[in-house]
Amino acid sequence: MTKKIKKTEDTQINLLDSSVLENSTLRPRNRKIPYEIKNPKNTDATYSAFGWHFQIFVAVCLSIINIKRLDNVIVEGSTEDIELYFSDSEPAYIQVKSMQGNPADTSDTTKATAALNTLINTTNVVKDKYSQLMYVANFRNIFTMPIDDLNSFWKPDIAYPYISNYNNLSADARTFLDDRITAAKSSLEKKGYTSSSENLNLNKLSVATFFFNSNSDSNHQYEMLENIISDFFDSVNFRHRRSSIQKVLNMLTREYLHLAGIKSSDTSKNITKKDITWKIIYSLMDSILPDDFNKNIPLSIKNDIEAYEDDFFIEQSSKIEIINQVLSSYQIYLKQNDLSQNDWKSFLSSEWGSFIDIFPDDSDPILQEYSVKSIIFTVLTNETTIHKIKRGTNLK
Repeated sequence: MTKKIKKTEDTQINLLDSSVLENSTLRPRNRKIPYEIKNPKNTDATYSAFGWHFQIFVAVCLSIINIKRLDNVIVEGSTEDIELYFSDSEPAYIQVKSMQGNPADTSDTTKATAALNTLINTTNVVKDKYSQLMYVANFRNIFTMPIDDLNSFWKPDIAYPYISNYNNLSADARTFLDDRITAAKSSLEKKGYTSSSENLNLNKLSVATFFFNSNSDSNHQYEMLENIISDFFDSVNFRHRRSSIQKVLNMLTREYLHLAGIKSSDTSKNITKKDITWKIIYSLMDSILPDDFNKNIPLSIKNDIEAYEDDFFIEQSSKIEIINQVLSSYQIYLKQNDLSQNDWKSFLSSEWGSFIDIFPDDSDPILQEYSVKSIIFTVLTNETTIHKIKRGTNLK
């Protein structure tokens, strides 16, 4: 049965692990040597940029869907377009193909052939060490069949990803994929690469439509990702506004786009669950200082403090340990002094100096003190948000 993903918490994708290739006469194609599509319909820079953008979109969607069991994500990895690594299974290798135009009525046989060429090549690298392979497209008619036939079993919409295992497809759709596998193997063989499909387990092959319009002005272009983020917030009982969804969407898209451009051999290319979790938390942190705190800040440094807070929560992801230290120290302080949960004033007054590393520049002691205090207060007022997001991503 074909499935439409609606609840990210219950959705799982189990995929691949990287292995050392055994010696053989013919070797798999090096990933740096791309599959060649004859007479491509789109060769301009605009199309390339759109395809790259769609790939990032899919990577973010799948990361949030699988966040509880995720270890790290690589976009444009050494093996596939998207590689998802999990804590409880082998990693995921995903091929992403896109087309410009109306995704509801567009189709292209060469996209499926290219995707399966690479997926077969991957199985000849990793052998049988995978649990699923996936081909993702932004258009509906993946199988290039008459619309009436397609309507009987393939009904994606703009709201959520639409994914099906090979075995759950119609007979005609399976035949189409079988033909594409034959064409992909022929292409590999002609180029002198390993073309065997003995490691390609069709029980572990899936196809998916993630609607993503090439018109960047479309109001629905990011609707799917917005829904996935919203579902994640709902799953952890985080009350959110549309602005919260947009902050997280923009942050993750920007972060993935940046790391996707790093060389595949660079370990900093990995986007870890820890990174994702804390960046989501930073995006959601509200900093509204109470009047009885705010009125004591010298007017001359208020702008500097606000600017520093923005820098800290947007850029200082390496400061995660400080946030954990603030939260744990506050609880210990309250317990030791038999204070209520809301007694933050005495904590700030007596303990702010313990967190001087938050703002090590002591050239202006007044700015330093109030900057440290404002950061501590912001952390304390967002404690519930921090715990909810960490619990939702299963970050220990």
